[in-house]
Amino acid sequence: MPRKSRRTGVRYIEDDRDRITTLGKRRDGLFKLANDLSILTGASVAICLHGNNKVQLFGAPLAEPIVNAFVSGYPPMDADEQAKANIVRLQNQVLQLESELAEKGKKLKQSVQRFKEAQDESLGMAKHIFSKVVDLNHGGIHELLHALSLIQREIQK
Repeated sequence: MPRKSRRTGVRYIEDDRDRITTLGKRRDGLFKLANDLSILTGASVAICLHGNNKVQLFGAPLAEPIVNAFVSGYPPMDADEQAKANIVRLQNQVLQLESELAEKGKKLKQSVQRFKEAQDESLGMAKHIFSKVVDLNHGGIHELLHALSLIQREIQK
């Protein structure tokens, strides 16, 4: 198979598939070089790449603090300060989640209590609803009628 001739110069790639493939390969190479630069020099590196209607961020060690520092004009925090800030943020999230869990637990207990109360009320009706007509006496028939009329009113609401 003949080898593809090398390109002379840099120009726009017209074919969509070739352009996307080239973008992916070049992006990976760029991100690798940025990571190598960070490892070798200890510098913080961030790259923002926009292509194919996507934004891709790369950072060594992390892109977000570097970008935030660049946008805000303040120097980036060192790793210990970043870790402390992350710990505080995570602790706040844990407190919020615990509060939400406690609230849901209260609602669940209330719901279970209402269910038990409804179940206790319905047991009286259930004995009439599920019994045989021949087993009901005059009082049982009146209780069944009353229970059914309550159900009918609830349905009409």
